[in-house]
Amino acid sequence: MTSMIVPTPRDIGRVVRQRRRSRGWSQGRLAAEAGVSRQWVVAMEAGKATAELGTLLRTLAALGLAIDLVDAPPLHGEVDLDTLLG
Repeated sequence: MTSMIVPTPRDIGRVVRQRRRSRGWSQGRLAAEAGVSRQWVVAMEAGKATAELGTLLRTLAALGLAIDLVDAPPLHGEVDLDTLLG
């Protein structure tokens, strides 16, 4: 996977869901690998903004993903990731 900007919780959830599916994992399998509940995975994939950072990082690591912090322009309001990367 290449680098991408994921400015919203919904975008992070979309990336996680895509990676999980590409591995052929169920939400239950990801939950077990990350040490979280399946309900937490469902909420995170739906873009719930209340995900605890440590839990999110553990979930990303279970999928072989990492966060790379880079300088980015200020975001104002909702951003369409497809348009931004298009």
